Amino acid sequence: MKSRTPLSFSTIPSAKEVAQDPLGALVICREARRSFEASSRKHYAKMYRVCFIAAVEMDRDFQKWKTFVREANQMKVMKRKVRRDKDAPDKLIIVSRFVFGWSHSYDRAWKISRALRFVALTTSDPAELMAQLELNNGIEGLYKTAVETIPHKGRTAGQISAMEAAYRRGDTRRLELLRGTSGNPLDELALGLDDGKGLDDPAAIGTEPAALAPLQSNDLVIETTSEQLHALLSGKRRRHRLLIKRVGPSTETWKRFKLVRWKALPKSPRKPDENLR
Repeated sequence: MKSRTPLSFSTIPSAKEVAQDPLGALVICREARRSFEASSRKHYAKMYRVCFIAAVEMDRDFQKWKTFVREANQMKVMKRKVRRDKDAPDKLIIVSRFVFGWSHSYDRAWKISRALRFVALTTSDPAELMAQLELNNGIEGLYKTAVETIPHKGRTAGQISAMEAAYRRGDTRRLELLRGTSGNPLDELALGLDDGKGLDDPAAIGTEPAALAPLQSNDLVIETTSEQLHALLSGKRRRHRLLIKRVGPSTETWKRFKLVRWKALPKSPRKPDENLR
């Protein structure tokens, strides 16, 4: 992936770039989301598409999923470690949390992943996701459609799986029979993934982790290429000395910084070199 600044929604990766480097694309979206508190629906739809394609690509390439899991655990995306094998079916919720974090009143990433999973039941085509977002007037409408079509509240994992299978086959009669009637299916909240509780476990309702801290004006964001990022994250040493340079355009309140090169610091303490080599 080419060098991109995470501070503009115009830098959101294309479908081809996400397929080549899911982790790099998700990192860019995470930083873009944190950098801008408000954005148009069109820009957020592009970020939903990145999450969708990244999850699909990690399903196809287990090595890309392993790389993402290491980074997600280092960044503590969940309260517990992401399990490489057991959590593989939950890629969509994990990548959604990676990018969007948490909201104050409900798990926003849960709603996003529910909507994306609903589309993923019948297609891996990102164009169809965008069409569904348009048809449902955005992610909130698509989430409501998903929950009304395949409600999770009060259902066991087996019942949910059976409803999804019927929907995937287009068996509407079977789906209606399995769905039955219940209270308000839209009462679903952030359930299950962090503490091991099932979707039908009432003890899971109402839990809410701390909100992701917004990017502050004095935070430093350094743009890198995906190759630079992977080289920094994949090595055995986690401490590096970075050489960065300021690149334009810049203003009094915003300046761009780009990674030029870096050098791994030794594990044993010693006096650092004066210059990068």
